[in-house]
Amino acid sequence: MKNKLISFLLLLMMLVIPLQANTSCKLILNGITYKPTYTPIISQKNLFLSLDDLVNMTYSTYSKSSNNTYLWSLPKTTLELTTKSKIVKVNQKQQTLNTAPFTVNDVLYVPISFLKLADYPYTLSSDLTQFELTSLLPYSTSTDTYTSHTTLSTDYTKLEDIFTPLLKEDSQPLIKTAIKYNQYLSFASSSYKKDILAGLNKVIGSLPELEVTFRNLDLLNDTPTCNNLTTYPLKVISDNNGIRVKFNHTDMVYECLWPTYNPNSHTTAIDINKSLDVMIMRALYENYRDTYDLKDDIHFSPITTVQMGRSDSITYTVYSDHLLDQTHTYTVTIYKHITPGKINYIVDLGAHTITS
Repeated sequence: MKNKLISFLLLLMMLVIPLQANTSCKLILNGITYKPTYTPIISQKNLFLSLDDLVNMTYSTYSKSSNNTYLWSLPKTTLELTTKSKIVKVNQKQQTLNTAPFTVNDVLYVPISFLKLADYPYTLSSDLTQFELTSLLPYSTSTDTYTSHTTLSTDYTKLEDIFTPLLKEDSQPLIKTAIKYNQYLSFASSSYKKDILAGLNKVIGSLPELEVTFRNLDLLNDTPTCNNLTTYPLKVISDNNGIRVKFNHTDMVYECLWPTYNPNSHTTAIDINKSLDVMIMRALYENYRDTYDLKDDIHFSPITTVQMGRSDSITYTVYSDHLLDQTHTYTVTIYKHITPGKINYIVDLGAHTITS
């Protein structure tokens, strides 16, 4: 009788809480297989991911209050959700949904349909076996004031005089594209070194708090994977011939100067502030590239393009040939994410066909 009672109670629990850990659900982030920190769960024909994994996939943040209420901050949208409650506040406006978040071993699981509340696009197969998401541009809540940047005059009369020798062809199309899409153009050079270093020294002295965030990778398996993000405090100081970049156990001196120009200013002046940005982003990129033994020789370009936007970004095309029979091509993107009093440089990897 006792055994029958136990069996009945177990059956009842399964009917009331039909949770199923789903190790067969494949997660794809920016075209690469994503290895979740916590196993996805399927319940009542809905896919649930841990909030920690969703935050890692979307460059978002969350905070938790004492009453099991979570504040999830996504680009342009804040979701306030409570464990086991179908009521969600979207930018302070209340909505009632069909499913509710729940916790398993103190880990909050959220139905992926909550992403729709923030207009965050994703794809889910009808049989719930594959979930795909492309990260949106990190949303800076503060912006850079480019009109206040320090500039350095040069002897060039027009931008074509700078970039045509580098390209060894007409640079007019490059400059017109940069103007159209609001891009800066940069290249490695030792010209005006003394004046650039003096300008960098002044700009570095006014930097806010800095951080760097890296996407963790495992590129040695038959199926390369990406996973969570790791953030470190970042320190940038002046050095005799460049800058010194320090984070975690890394202490590197970066001496390659990257004078950077703004075609939209219709001048040939070097933007010192943006030149410092490119040097920092380039140093972080090279560290990331070398950490994972990525190569960029095939796709080398003498000119680096800085895409301006809510968060500025630089993208490089790289490849990995760890596997003898395969060559995987990726993009490494470095974002400059600005919040009040802080700059976070985010370094992430995506499949070559994915753009941010």
